[in-house]
Amino acid sequence: MCWLKESGVTTGTNPAGTRYSPGQVVTRGQMAAFLFRLAATPQSWEQDRLTPAVYDCSVLDPSTCLLPFPNNQFTVADPGTDTGIRLNISRAATPANRNGVHIDPYEQNRNDGFSPGQSLLVNLDGVDLAQSGVAPIDDMGRSLESDSPVVIINTVTGEFHPHWVEIDSQSTPLDGQMIHIRPAVNFDEATRYVVAIRNLRDSGGNLVDAPAEFSALRDGVASGVAVVEERRAHTEALLNELEGFGIAPAPLYLAWDFTVASARNLSERVLHVRDDAFAALGDAAPKVTLRQVNPAGNQSAGTGGDDDCIAFTCVFGTIEVPNYLTGTGQPGSSFNWGPDGLPVRNTDGSGRSASVEALFTCVIPPSATPADLARPSLYGHGLLGASVEVIFASGLAAVEDNMVFCAADWWGMSVFDIGNVTSLLGDLSAFNTLADRGQQGLLNFLFLGRALVMGMDTNVVLGCTGPPCDPNSPLSSKRPVTSNPFLVGGQSVIDTSDLFYVGNSQGGIKGGALMAIGQDFTRGLLGVPGMNYSTMLRRSSNWRTYGPVFNAGYTDPFEHPLVLGLIQLLWDRSEANGYAHHVTSDPYHNTPAKQVLLFTAFSDYQVANVATGVMARTYGAAVRTPALDPTTRAGMDYTLWGTSSVDGSALGSTPFTGSASGDVGFRHDPSRPEPIPPPDFPDSPTRMGWGPECQRCARWPRSSCKPMGD
Repeated sequence: MCWLKESGVTTGTNPAGTRYSPGQVVTRGQMAAFLFRLAATPQSWEQDRLTPAVYDCSVLDPSTCLLPFPNNQFTVADPGTDTGIRLNISRAATPANRNGVHIDPYEQNRNDGFSPGQSLLVNLDGVDLAQSGVAPIDDMGRSLESDSPVVIINTVTGEFHPHWVEIDSQSTPLDGQMIHIRPAVNFDEATRYVVAIRNLRDSGGNLVDAPAEFSALRDGVASGVAVVEERRAHTEALLNELEGFGIAPAPLYLAWDFTVASARNLSERVLHVRDDAFAALGDAAPKVTLRQVNPAGNQSAGTGGDDDCIAFTCVFGTIEVPNYLTGTGQPGSSFNWGPDGLPVRNTDGSGRSASVEALFTCVIPPSATPADLARPSLYGHGLLGASVEVIFASGLAAVEDNMVFCAADWWGMSVFDIGNVTSLLGDLSAFNTLADRGQQGLLNFLFLGRALVMGMDTNVVLGCTGPPCDPNSPLSSKRPVTSNPFLVGGQSVIDTSDLFYVGNSQGGIKGGALMAIGQDFTRGLLGVPGMNYSTMLRRSSNWRTYGPVFNAGYTDPFEHPLVLGLIQLLWDRSEANGYAHHVTSDPYHNTPAKQVLLFTAFSDYQVANVATGVMARTYGAAVRTPALDPTTRAGMDYTLWGTSSVDGSALGSTPFTGSASGDVGFRHDPSRPEPIPPPDFPDSPTRMGWGPECQRCARWPRSSCKPMGD
């Protein structure tokens, strides 16, 4: 049944794709795809599946399955991985949705460790964090002090790992007290960590007793419970190890260990797809089909009667990219897996290698000529948006700086994926479809970038010879394409010596992954970025839209952090969090290190500043100082903790080389600290410092826009 689903045989299934009705009709093409895979694969599907764990819950915290999380209890030895283990999570232990369907951890169990940005989750019911003196969000340095009640020890270096501790903001005391221990900088890959929690106090300042199960293991007292006794040898070894790090066992409330996934495990799928696709491409240019061109100055070319394309030429087209997804690569598809566990290129109905036609949008300034070549840049759009965002987000920059900006859609999290995303919020067993299609989307961007650095003057097809040209175009005009707008006098107007990347919001989040794997560029701007969706989602004002759908699907608020922690294990494959250690240093094979500029919107209620700070620290990006006026910051300097600084006053005479971060002004309500945005905060219309009448950002001249101040 899994093969049938992955082969695109979906006719006759129930909505979840888990049951087939023999009386339903299946097309010959669908069945041929299934039989082709069956004939080409020597072993059966069941022989190839990982054997899950047999236990249901952790013995350290029996109140809720999988706590504390992440935890090496949920792993099994595997000499074939870089860490020597792989995850081994029981489906019976994962949270269930309102229909009683537990999250299928099959894809998670292919990981050889946990996420490098994983939030550590533990139930500390009855504990007062302030009385206990844990490191809060505005004093992360407290976590490195010798008497910190919570310590995370890197077993390779012996050093404490910086973090902050907070109560889950979306649950109430009646739900329980789920605690997040969040890393202030990503954990090292392929590294084992030990967590020790000690000297916890209640609201009256009294010491809180450790859970009975852990007390029995810590104190050498027989528990009489078989599953607890099975953990005794491991726990005793852990306590001895902690003593070697100077942590006495007597005050311990809880202790456990976890291992972070290896670099290879986190990146091997997308790097394999990248290398395979570009090896097949060779020295050729990707095939580009121009579907529609709206010349600069054409008053009828707007998206809604406005002047979006007056100051520059808008180009809409598709680029041919090898398809590594099932079916046609449609939303909801997953990787087409090969026998080695890596994606392989799909085939069409005749058995030939298949491709997808990825949509793109470009803006070309009128100043771009063969005598004054325009610098090219990729552009990444925001949350569940589309490539057309480049028109209003980068059009003016194209004109002012003589640049060509081209954008693809962030497959997996574009406007075309909203249906699949909404469906996943109610049943996250198929979350790999978002991550897999997201990795194909990264490849689409890389192919678009290769076409740009090759000048957009070869292998370009004029795909529209008469109206209606592109029925899917968001523009009202459907005029024929009569010439290649990237050429003037038969010569390209693109400077092919360099390529850049610019992305905003989701374009900064997913752009972090693109920066890590891109081979044709070395510099990029990540605007209002962050990383680790499991940290950002419920801190975002956008959660007001998607949260109710998620809450309706998964009805136990106490388990919500566990749900997000499980899907983060897959999300790492297509967002910045899984690749952060390989952007500015330690680059992947045949990939240059990057210089990255991060722009933070101070007190951003869509992408939390604290997530940007984690990104900056992991990248080793210096912060331009002074950032904002100290009175404006209203005590939120924790976002800059642990970063180096660059004196902004000296930058004019002494250019800075490296990666850096800077703040831009933003509205802020200092009475509402992290992590909860105010319910009425008008985030989107004013996010980048311009009034709502300028949200298109393509109006010309700029004087027609009204600055909001600050």
